[in-house]
Amino acid sequence: MSEAELQRWSTEAIRRLHTFYEQRNTSPLSAESPPSSPMITRPPNEANREDASQKMRLLREKIEEVRQIAARGEGDRAARLTTSLKAGATHLHHYTDACKDARALRRWRETSRQLLRNLEDLVGQVPELQASAVHPPTPSPPAAPHPPERPESPPTEHLEAGHSTDQAASLLPRMSESFMAAKASGDVTSVRRFEREAIALAGSKASAQTKLRARVLSDEMRTWIKARESEEALESMRTVFETLPSPGDPREAERLRSALEHVNALRRLCSEALTQDLSDSFSDLEHRLHAAQTAAEQSARPAPARVKAERLKDNGSDQTAALADFIWLVSEIEAAREADDLESVEAARRLAGPLYARHLAPEDRERFTPFMREVKAWCGAHRSRPETVPVLKAIRQLFTKLDMARSTATVSEIGLVLDTVRELRHKMDAPLPSADEKRLVGWEARLRQRSLRERTTALREAAPDRTARRRPGAVAGQASSRPERLSLAAIERLAAPAREVLMDAARAGGAVLTWGDLRARLKEPLPHLHPDDQGELLVAVDRDTPQDEPLLTTLMASADISQHWLYPHVRFSLHRPRIPEEELAAHWAREVLKLRQIWRHR
Repeated sequence: MSEAELQRWSTEAIRRLHTFYEQRNTSPLSAESPPSSPMITRPPNEANREDASQKMRLLREKIEEVRQIAARGEGDRAARLTTSLKAGATHLHHYTDACKDARALRRWRETSRQLLRNLEDLVGQVPELQASAVHPPTPSPPAAPHPPERPESPPTEHLEAGHSTDQAASLLPRMSESFMAAKASGDVTSVRRFEREAIALAGSKASAQTKLRARVLSDEMRTWIKARESEEALESMRTVFETLPSPGDPREAERLRSALEHVNALRRLCSEALTQDLSDSFSDLEHRLHAAQTAAEQSARPAPARVKAERLKDNGSDQTAALADFIWLVSEIEAAREADDLESVEAARRLAGPLYARHLAPEDRERFTPFMREVKAWCGAHRSRPETVPVLKAIRQLFTKLDMARSTATVSEIGLVLDTVRELRHKMDAPLPSADEKRLVGWEARLRQRSLRERTTALREAAPDRTARRRPGAVAGQASSRPERLSLAAIERLAAPAREVLMDAARAGGAVLTWGDLRARLKEPLPHLHPDDQGELLVAVDRDTPQDEPLLTTLMASADISQHWLYPHVRFSLHRPRIPEEELAAHWAREVLKLRQIWRHR
């Protein structure tokens, strides 16, 4: 399953989960339902109340602004403004009832967010777009959220090759209006369809200006889709946290494990960090799951009645001893925090964690929960602050200088800076953060590519003329350690068996090969080639490869199993699109994966 298919599956699963919980929460109780399972209402927390109050204030201000504009408007615009005003007033009327239940308040906040976006789009409409027939009337937000109606899609039959560029250019304003309509109604499915049509328009036989505008519009759609998916993932995460099983449930451990896997899948869809309340709920879920698993394991172990009685008898004394040790660790943590000693705080926190999760009494654990959260936030804030680690601060300053001089720095200057970074990294007590480690690996790869490129350029400039080297009476006494150049016929003769070897490697799983591996697998001997002949051989191997498939020579790698330095040259010689240097390594890795998928079943 590809990454795009996995993302579509995750989005549909989230939508089905929303629909299930909305139907369950909004459907009336039937007469046949047992009276012992009534709908349990839970009051919302203070953070959700404050957020709802802020949205109500913003909604009132926006409604007043729209009311003033509607008084001066006329035609279809005035009708849409009036409809939105009625919907906003009805929504504000339900605020008091929604504040009584956490689920109802969450739905009220979500509808408020959609209504605010709708009103902002109406206020900011361009006059020439108001009279378009493509823009549908603004739907009034319902009492309970349901899938919005999809706006009319601009016709795509004009993208065929037989139509003129004027017809392709006329689609762009209509497509933009349809995107604004789908954006106002929150219809992600329609926006995805518009994005595909914008990409198709950018690749059609339209003018350069039309292609550029279509590409900008598709980028804007992609940004909105990612933001919308992140919002839906956060809302789905809140739903999961609100529907956790109550303590004492027979299947508590199993349901908590399923909820944790669901939350982890939703976190991968979020493009922003979790809010404080969601982070706290996630930590509570981990602690509850650990406690439930421990209790399940202990209950599954067969023990004699006498041993169980002794355990129950000693339980109070164990909890008292654990509480004393935990209080001592708390005092140590407080002293280390006052001294701003991050290492001591983390060491004491690692010791206090097992006591807090396994040995404290439930009431003591609840009493120290705010303290443990505060210490966790303090450690995270101090760990990510560069000023707390002077060596890390110096490393990041060096990376900043390299980024600013990316196009002007020489190979020797880059190597000197990277040597300094490596020396500073050895002085750090903790490992280099992942983001800084990626920057170091990326600059090392750029240094290797630039060094190889400069050496190749120097060899080409210093080499004599090719035709002169092949003449029998070449310059006397000119003995070179570089291998002799091959004729074009010899290169073509070597290309066919080399292509067979690369095809077999692609079918067998797509393992990358070095020149030594290729030489060992060929049935006929492969001489040591001149760098120019290496490039010509790779170009000859992929001369018949279709343009929509990755190159077979993508499997050729350097000695350190990284991208071969001739890979950009082969792409250029075969008229493939140019890849920016900073994206070349990631593009090469994706092409290797795509090549494995294509040749796996051939």
